[in-house]
Amino acid sequence: LAQNCAVWGLSTSKVATDLIASHDFTLLDIDLAQPLPSYLPQFDIVFALEPLAGTPQNLPHAPEISPKTKNIVSLAKTPPTKVFVFAEISASAEFYDFLVRGDPDLKKSLNLLLVGDLYGPLMPLDAAGLLNNLLTQAVKTDKVILEDEGLAPIYPAYITDVIFAINKIVFAQNAKPVHFLVSESAKTALTCAYEIQNAVSLTYGKQLGLFFSGAPGQTTQKPQILIRTHDLSFIPKVDLAQGLKNTLD
Repeated sequence: LAQNCAVWGLSTSKVATDLIASHDFTLLDIDLAQPLPSYLPQFDIVFALEPLAGTPQNLPHAPEISPKTKNIVSLAKTPPTKVFVFAEISASAEFYDFLVRGDPDLKKSLNLLLVGDLYGPLMPLDAAGLLNNLLTQAVKTDKVILEDEGLAPIYPAYITDVIFAINKIVFAQNAKPVHFLVSESAKTALTCAYEIQNAVSLTYGKQLGLFFSGAPGQTTQKPQILIRTHDLSFIPKVDLAQGLKNTLD
């Protein structure tokens, strides 16, 4: 909107009044699981900000994608529309091949953004993700309980780093179709809990206890996805220690 673009939005949440008041913003009331209305314009850029539902975990033996996802993905078949879909990082880059299914029309304009554990100031504590779960425990109680011996991988993704990355990726020429949106390489849940423990102590003066649930040796973790920050399409600026301080402040 700030760049004089006409923006159409679809949301199940409350939309800010300043957006509604803008002449360049249109709020849609449609069911994405149904065929898309013919009155919609041809968009230049489409963001499916909500992570795709039913992300396949056992490729290539994955379930069929939902009608909602199919409709969103199909918009990429009408160039010059560029479609950016989001999925949890656990989907891995193989999810892109699952979405395009060898369709050359989709490959031209469909982009997959794999998001890590999103967090930051003013982000809802009840949002999905293991990092948010640990933060919620730290803020609301005096202890943090870790499952799977604290070995679960966390991919910190600070909100301003993610927004910066999206802006850069969208307008890049000849960009690759799959991007990881993280602020740093994976850390274990236990490492993040220690960071949170330290940040809460400095910010609130509160001492957190760290505890484990479940029997020792019984872990259910999937293999960690290797992400090296120097291979990203952008340069992250906020590490976990600084991000936690900003968030707790």
